Amino acid sequence: MIVFDKYEKRGAYHWRQYQKGGNYHNHVNKVVDWVREGKTLDVGAGDGLITSLLGVRGIDDNECAVCLAKQKGVQVELATAYDLYKYIGYENVLMLDVIEHLEYPEKVVSEIKKVLVDGGFLYITAPLAFESGGL
Repeated sequence: MIVFDKYEKRGAYHWRQYQKGGNYHNHVNKVVDWVREGKTLDVGAGDGLITSLLGVRGIDDNECAVCLAKQKGVQVELATAYDLYKYIGYENVLMLDVIEHLEYPEKVVSEIKKVLVDGGFLYITAPLAFESGGL
């Protein structure tokens, strides 16, 4: 299991970073613009920034992140990406800056196939993939 304690240490930092403007703000807005209309699930939603901007449902397995999102009024549920059986029928699934943190990314992608409707889209970003030697 990969230990991920950035929310305990830094709080809802995505929100603060976004509010400052600049490159991160522009990057987030581009991502939001890329996502097509339709029922969308944000897997690894963290503190809920993008989930909120899109007005969609999010999940995260980090209890602190889920609490931070809920404090912002964002619909993020405590759930694991390895077991998505109750999240069926989505047109879009987001995994933004998540896959590089997963111990078994291929299992999560397999789960997402079950979640997506035919013709659905999976959006993956992985900024650390190349810096750390790939997946």
